[in-house]
Amino acid sequence: MGGMKFCYECEYFPCERLWEFVNFNPGKSFAHFRHIAIENLKRMSEVGCEQWAREMHDKMLMGTYTILRRDSSGRLDNSPCACVKKKEQNR
Repeated sequence: MGGMKFCYECEYFPCERLWEFVNFNPGKSFAHFRHIAIENLKRMSEVGCEQWAREMHDKMLMGTYTILRRDSSGRLDNSPCACVKKKEQNR
């Protein structure tokens, strides 16, 4: 909408609608990494989309930024990201 490709191009970034998206959490694995969407968009704004994509690819290869991590037995790890686990521990 508004002729922009990314939210960070908007004068209202980050808007209420984006904050609602970031905070929406109907289940642990559903919201995996959703909470850092604004951080990612800010980084895209700083370095450009191509550089951001390279950074995400490198993080994925290192296993630090992917939903499809494997656990010690080689199965896909569907556990929530560390921030969700931390929130649960602080309750």
